[in-house]
Amino acid sequence: MADAVAAMAQSASNGSQKNGFSSTAALVSYLRSEADQAEKKAKQLREQASNLARQFGITEADQSAYEYPSHMAPLDENGVPKYKGKKRGRKPKVRKRKVNPNRRKRQHTAYTLFVQETYPIIKSAYPDYASKDVISIVAKQWKNELSEGEKGQWRARALETHGQDEEDETAEAASTNAAAPPPAPINAQHDEAVVAAAAAAAAEDDDDDDDEALMHEEDEDDMEDDGVEVEEEAETEDESSAGHARRSKRGRKK
Repeated sequence: MADAVAAMAQSASNGSQKNGFSSTAALVSYLRSEADQAEKKAKQLREQASNLARQFGITEADQSAYEYPSHMAPLDENGVPKYKGKKRGRKPKVRKRKVNPNRRKRQHTAYTLFVQETYPIIKSAYPDYASKDVISIVAKQWKNELSEGEKGQWRARALETHGQDEEDETAEAASTNAAAPPPAPINAQHDEAVVAAAAAAAAEDDDDDDDEALMHEEDEDDMEDDGVEVEEEAETEDESSAGHARRSKRGRKK
């Protein structure tokens, strides 16, 4: 389209002197028509995008996240991104695995023992070689240069290291148990003080019980005394009533 516009502009400039501004006017009219068509198409695309956003619940924030085509995720059959970007936030802390010092060591095989002893020799002979190159040389020596008898000797040495590893583990376990702190000693004075305090508290409770019993006995005595006084008063009233009755009877006889 740009080439066509450039060609029309060149034609208009060439024919402007002969035909006046007819060619230029045609070019301007064409450009305006293309602009109108582009604006109409852009409006249609915006409406279509808005309808899709409302239909599938795509917010403005989701749309701004895919402003550039290179940032957009692939779409599914419904035109919805298959995945969203990673959530921002603090990265989880990497927890270091605690190493148990008493765990069983990995026992040597014939090959690992051969590598352990041969690797330093090859490395000193070829100091510029990378570690993987040195390992490759050691592996080729084990595979191609050692006979079955020599490999058998390495296997026997590996078995000897197994027994040595078990002895080392037993010694480590014994040293760990020996290093454990002894239990705290019992404080005899503290225990005696606790026992004495408990005995004193028990004695106070016994005294309180004795006081309560004594008070209860005194209350009973008071109640008995009150009962005796009531009986004496009743007897006195009866005697006075009887004497009054006798006097009344004597008066009638006279």
